[in-house]
Amino acid sequence: MNAKPANLGCIAIALALSACNSAEPTRSVEWFVEHRQELKDTLAECNGNPGELVATTNCINAKKAQGKITWGAQGGGVKAEPIKF
Repeated sequence: MNAKPANLGCIAIALALSACNSAEPTRSVEWFVEHRQELKDTLAECNGNPGELVATTNCINAKKAQGKITWGAQGGGVKAEPIKF
């Protein structure tokens, strides 16, 4: 009879650990540069919960991608884009 509670405990632990695998995949800086809507969404999520998310890989990479887009990819300076009339 004692074996059943132990088995249930093992099953509960296995289920809890399997939930950890459903985490969002890690995105690179370049990925965020190429996927602007996901960059915008990730930055909004990171800024909405900085206490938990600010140090996560995706938040760090998204912020770096934002800087790369804003300041240009080659060591600084504002990236000029043509004006559309």
